Amino acid sequence: MSFLNVVEIESAVIALARTYPDLCRLITLPHLTVEGRQSHALKIGRSDCPRSTVLIISGTHAREWGGPDIVVDFAADLLEAYSLGTGLAYGGTSFTASQVGAILNGIDVIAFPDINPDGRHHSQTVYPMWRKNRNPASSGGVPTRIGIDINRNYDFLWSSTIGQT
Repeated sequence: MSFLNVVEIESAVIALARTYPDLCRLITLPHLTVEGRQSHALKIGRSDCPRSTVLIISGTHAREWGGPDIVVDFAADLLEAYSLGTGLAYGGTSFTASQVGAILNGIDVIAFPDINPDGRHHSQTVYPMWRKNRNPASSGGVPTRIGIDINRNYDFLWSSTIGQT
């Protein structure tokens, strides 16, 4: 089984934006990665007005290669189903054409398939078990201490009042 590499993921996202210009918009992330890579996401939806949004990310852990491929495939399936007026089926679950339409007409879906391209590249070309990004900021110059485990740095319960008195 083969998995997309960083260049192929970026190419797929850009190609989807070009293929479905009326259904999605390419989002260029504002900063390059530590290793100089440009990252993109897709905003999928039928409105330019602010509205409810679902964010789908993958590639947090560099060594978990399947996630970005799944997000690219899901975005392609969703865009194709909407444009052809067909439904979607995954395993034993089906979604009708009207359900697919309700998704893209009712909310935005942001698909960001590879949030850790530097780590993925390192995992696919140097050390398959690499999990972190490649940021050397807190490594003290020690190569084995390079990187941040990205999912351990998410804010918890954004804007939540749970537990506050």
